Amino acid sequence: MHKYSSTALHEKWNSGLAYLFQIILLAAVYFAAAHVGFFLGILKGVMPVFLPAGIALAALWLFGIRLWPGIILGLFLTKFDGLRAYELSIFSILFFQAIGATIQAVLSVWLLKYFDFHDKFNRVRDVFSFGTVTFFIAPLIGSAIYAIAFYIQEFPFIGGLFQNPSQFLSYRDQIVITTVLNDGIGMFVMTATLLVWRQLPDNLSSYLTPQRCFEALLLLSILVSVCVLSLDVEQAQQRQLFLYMILPFVIWAATRFEQHGATLAASLVASMLLVGSLELEKAPGYRDMVYLFSEISFIGITAFTGFIVAVAFSERRLAIENAQRERDWAITTLHSIGDAVITTDQHARVTFINPQAEELLSWAHKQIINRHISEVFQVRALDELGGKQENPVERCLRGVHTPPHRSFLTNRLNEEIIIENSVSPIRDQYGRHVEGVVIVFHDVSKERHLRELSSVQSNQDTLEPVIK
Repeated sequence: MHKYSSTALHEKWNSGLAYLFQIILLAAVYFAAAHVGFFLGILKGVMPVFLPAGIALAALWLFGIRLWPGIILGLFLTKFDGLRAYELSIFSILFFQAIGATIQAVLSVWLLKYFDFHDKFNRVRDVFSFGTVTFFIAPLIGSAIYAIAFYIQEFPFIGGLFQNPSQFLSYRDQIVITTVLNDGIGMFVMTATLLVWRQLPDNLSSYLTPQRCFEALLLLSILVSVCVLSLDVEQAQQRQLFLYMILPFVIWAATRFEQHGATLAASLVASMLLVGSLELEKAPGYRDMVYLFSEISFIGITAFTGFIVAVAFSERRLAIENAQRERDWAITTLHSIGDAVITTDQHARVTFINPQAEELLSWAHKQIINRHISEVFQVRALDELGGKQENPVERCLRGVHTPPHRSFLTNRLNEEIIIENSVSPIRDQYGRHVEGVVIVFHDVSKERHLRELSSVQSNQDTLEPVIK
């Protein structure tokens, strides 16, 4: 038989204890979140946001699917009072609810990994994949399993176990219809908020300025005020219209504070509506269900809109930062190389010049920017005629390729320098249009002078034996 060493047994024991502690911790957090939601929502008759669903998904995503027993344990702890009240009569519903909640969370994690979901929400596709999985696919499957228990209660034997089945069954349609939305919004809002806020923004320093802090406090105050005012409207129809006044402020938070602002605003709206949910003291009528559906859907629309806007602005900011970083890197590189470099736009006006080019042309950077290239870069042929050449930049803009060649360059001091230059077009990201030209050149006067001296010295060495 294979015998474990004491060290291996000790590590295995510690690993088992850590796993058990994680399960118990998840169950405790699940239990606490459920009771917070029950306290705020059940007082009004319905809980439009099921907070534990978001807790369960976040835990399984961050710490592994193997923590799924914590969901079942937390659900049983949450329903413990119900088990005591109905004894074993409600156990079938609790069993299907536990199975549905667990499958819902596990399926969400699998699908998100399949869709290559990034939990920083830095891509628009992440928001769409996350919303599709958490708001539609997983809640539908989890609630379908949960709903089985409600329909089997219609059988006489099982239905007879309840003390007052008719009163319980009057809530069946309400529970089945709203469970999908409750769990979906709970995962979509709560999980996203936990994933985003588990780390601070990358550009935190820009958020800590006095102006940004004041803007954040002002935005938070306005958002809370609008939510409170909307909850004071008693008539459901007028309340629906008033709720959509919140949406512009959520977009404001998303544009200015990106993912952190969007998730915070969505969580605040969900919390306010959780507190002020519709009063349903009896089985809801058709109009009640329509208003309830609209109110719950509003939370999803608000959160989804905020996330999309935040990610779009985040992508734009990152693109600008990357472009600026690449530009700075390119400028640093061009400043450090030995060749002279000039770039122009599509109208042959100078947009960049490095120090080496400034030295050869005897032009300062401020003096040469935005000037036409023909004013600062004048060349003529090296042949005996020495005629003035067409500017290679202008030829390149017309689509004429000029191979690397040597020319006389006349600088601002009317000094002639022999240079070797090459010209290349700068095209757009699709490679279709020429947006400018880059010309690279260097001084070869010394090289030519050394070559001439070498040639003269070689001729002298050849003539000396003949003279002797």
